[in-house]
Amino acid sequence: MSAHNGVFESIPYTLYPAIGEAPSFVFFLIHGHTGNRFDPTIVAFAEAIAARGHVAVAVDAFKHGERKTEPYVTMDGKAIAIAMVEVLEQTCKDLKTLYDGLFRAQGLKVGVLGTSMGGHVSYLLPGILPETTIAIPLIGAPDIKRHYKTSKAWLGDAIEPLFPDTSVRMKADPAWFPTRHLLQINGTKDDVVRYENAFDFHVELAAEKGFEHWFVLEECGHEITKTMHQTVGEFLDAVLGRKG
Repeated sequence: MSAHNGVFESIPYTLYPAIGEAPSFVFFLIHGHTGNRFDPTIVAFAEAIAARGHVAVAVDAFKHGERKTEPYVTMDGKAIAIAMVEVLEQTCKDLKTLYDGLFRAQGLKVGVLGTSMGGHVSYLLPGILPETTIAIPLIGAPDIKRHYKTSKAWLGDAIEPLFPDTSVRMKADPAWFPTRHLLQINGTKDDVVRYENAFDFHVELAAEKGFEHWFVLEECGHEITKTMHQTVGEFLDAVLGRKG
């Protein structure tokens, strides 16, 4: 597979071309907090998508990877926890920029897959990019403020100021998803991103006929397991209509 690296509007990405046929989707893939687009898990998912005949684009999140800046250089724990909200917002905007600049003219629909922080992005992206019709948040949270209050409560009074009105909503709206395919996977033993946040969102959802909404709980912690890879493959085959 001949992946190639590029930069567009200061956004570093790796593009995995579709194999075998004209693609109808471009999938954006986003890594976890403090990671980068070359994470082996992200690469494996990108290759699986390309093998199914669609374009995959792995992206360095804002302030990560090739555009790493503070606080992700010195890695102060409190500072990076506070910074993640800005990272989520700007990364969503960056994905829209990539789509508008590189893929919109091709008429491609959008898929998004992310792990951990990238899972958060996968919930939020449909709010600013309506062309997103497949979302695969893995060990992510749809309500970021709730995530901070449950898993980052140690930030105390620093939490509330992180959530003013912004152009990217920090809570996914179930109304975004009835006509979108959605796969949520979380771990029952995950103390980093608690599964209840995603489960409650799943309970609120109602899919129209013909759209897949899968919610899967694994008995694991904050990790991407072999079984998750298998489930993602099964979901992709179900929604894309072909085996890869």
